[in-house]
Amino acid sequence: MYAVITTVGLKPDRIDDVREIFRRINPGLVAGQEDWESAVFAANRKLDTITLIARWKSAESYEAFADSEEYRSTMGEFARYFRGSPNVEINEILVDV
Repeated sequence: MYAVITTVGLKPDRIDDVREIFRRINPGLVAGQEDWESAVFAANRKLDTITLIARWKSAESYEAFADSEEYRSTMGEFARYFRGSPNVEINEILVDV
């Protein structure tokens, strides 16, 4: 199991806009992804940053998904709210309590 951790700074006061786009788009975006498990959307309102932690069965499945045109197009909708480029890390989950 893998945690794909994405962190990005947002333009001021845009957390709720990005949350609503995520809520609207993500279920359909990942619906056909067999190895996608779940996601947590978190925010630091003081710093205007968001962190998305997505659980995937395999890193390769996530990488293929992230390389798809549908994913890239969707990220374009979010990008207008970003202050910079997202930082994405793929981490193996070693303990899940």
